[in-house]
Amino acid sequence: MDWRPTASLDVLRRRADLLRRLRQFFDARGFWEAETPCLSHDTVVDRHLDPIEVQASLIGCVASSRVQHRDAPLWLQTSPEFGMKRLLAAGAEAIYQVAKSFRADETGRLHNPEFTMVE
Repeated sequence: MDWRPTASLDVLRRRADLLRRLRQFFDARGFWEAETPCLSHDTVVDRHLDPIEVQASLIGCVASSRVQHRDAPLWLQTSPEFGMKRLLAAGAEAIYQVAKSFRADETGRLHNPEFTMVE
């Protein structure tokens, strides 16, 4: 196994600069950055997206009041949309998020199961 990052250092620096400029763009317009969970008891229902399931017992979540038994599934979120809609319904207005998202159905040279999304 190769220990080096899969992206070049130049690409990683350019990505960091892009994220910095993205945050400056939203900040200058009065938006605030939200952060919603990437692991949840529920997932967005979209027939075109396949979420990645995680067993609660494998990550020590058995004490949660929402987990009914040791093998209750949790889901890595396919996008931050659901959590952000909850924030909007609670009264948040100008928000954005730079979030890790996960999809089981998209893998290949141009698609990773884990990726960053701006919502």
